[in-house]
Amino acid sequence: MYIHILDGIVPIGSWFRAVAPLARLVAWSRSDVPDVINGVPVSKPAHVSDFYRMKVMSTIGGVYLDFDAVVLRPWDDLLKPGISLVVGRQSNDQIAIGVFAAKPGELMSTLLKEMHQRFNGGWTAHSVDMFSAVLPGRPEVTILPHDTLVPFSWERNDVNDLLYGKGFDWSGTYALHLYHSLSEGMTRYYSEKDLQGDGNLARGIRIALGSKGAEVFAKMLSEFEYYSGNTENDMKRNRAEQLARQSQR
Repeated sequence: MYIHILDGIVPIGSWFRAVAPLARLVAWSRSDVPDVINGVPVSKPAHVSDFYRMKVMSTIGGVYLDFDAVVLRPWDDLLKPGISLVVGRQSNDQIAIGVFAAKPGELMSTLLKEMHQRFNGGWTAHSVDMFSAVLPGRPEVTILPHDTLVPFSWERNDVNDLLYGKGFDWSGTYALHLYHSLSEGMTRYYSEKDLQGDGNLARGIRIALGSKGAEVFAKMLSEFEYYSGNTENDMKRNRAEQLARQSQR
């Protein structure tokens, strides 16, 4: 497993501290992505990540996961001969770019060029919109149903259903995405007690990690910091919430 670190700036937080020892940290530079594309500044961190991600996947391939994605079972049977890219649909039927598997080579290089051509500064014009426009119908691409790679969504009702709802069938699901930033940090309220129940996330995590692994995961989620973009305020808020949780134990 590789975690790519921009300009040597190591993330803070319990999630990263837990995962980092299991991974190889790879440093990369902001200069790896152009400052301007099609006359438009590439200024949003998410957009910088989009271009770097595709550059890496076109070179070495592999499985890409956003940092708040969780793999539930092996993907071996998805990566069939003749398939160069495996993606999944989001709840809005567009194709997700935060969880996918790819082989290096011509297809990914072509998609990287397409990203450059479509970039206009819009949030998803070059990424989700591009995937959704050019991938359907290609024989070397597998597009999986919504529940397979990115079940639920970033909408608060869906996040709540993932965390506390019941009855979801995980039998055909290979990964899930917590959508932590877009769900306004709802996962930080998820407790070890919640994971001992029969809610959707609890059952999904036990499938992936077993009972003991699920206990560790629950502790990580209960300490999951929230980031709004204002680092100083976030650190104060996170620290206050940590102290409050400790006083309740």
